Amino acid sequence: MDLTAYFLNNNQTFIRKSLVRNRFFVILEQGAISQKVLSHVLTQFKYWLNQRHTWYAVAVAKSGCKENTLSQPSLKVLVSQLQHLIFGSKSDIAEHCLSYLDIPTKIQGTHHEISFSTLRYTRWFMQHFAVENRTFPEAVASLAVLELTAVHRDQLLLSNFKRQFGLSISLEQAEHYENEGYHIFQKLMEPLISHYLDEDNRLSLLEVMHDSVKAHLAYWDSLLDEAERNTKYHYG
Repeated sequence: MDLTAYFLNNNQTFIRKSLVRNRFFVILEQGAISQKVLSHVLTQFKYWLNQRHTWYAVAVAKSGCKENTLSQPSLKVLVSQLQHLIFGSKSDIAEHCLSYLDIPTKIQGTHHEISFSTLRYTRWFMQHFAVENRTFPEAVASLAVLELTAVHRDQLLLSNFKRQFGLSISLEQAEHYENEGYHIFQKLMEPLISHYLDEDNRLSLLEVMHDSVKAHLAYWDSLLDEAERNTKYHYG
């Protein structure tokens, strides 16, 4: 079995099916989300993106746990890749989409604090992977599938903002977003596939990855819910 193709295809199928059922993206496709709600969701998403490096830092710290069974060469490759992602460039998808919304400055100002949903999701990775019964490979796989999720999520965001708000993006830039996500997914998964995976842990790792996708898309629905309720649980 080609495990690289297996993990890529299985996760892509799961991501696509999950996006089709996700309430935020369903309503976005219908053009039924107000610009005020979109502004809240995307501003909060941008806040999470700016905190995402802490998730990679948790995974790096997890690499030193005694339960880690990866060989030293594989471990060094993965830690190096994670450290690169910690200090690497940040996605500007949210900022790009926000720039096409016609939102008064007064309303924008109400979104400039982190919401309850963002605070909760920012803590999700540490709560799930900084515990003893979670392994370093599981943390890495969870981060890898989020990069793959970003490819399909951002395609939907860009296509809908182009159709509804006239968003302009070059083919080169769109391809960059897509290729970067696939590249990071493969870079993180290759050492796991070569030196960790076997028939005993393949399905359990896949379940961890699916749970990561579910949590991420639940975050988008949670942002939509709090924006629709106009409930602001802010933490200054």
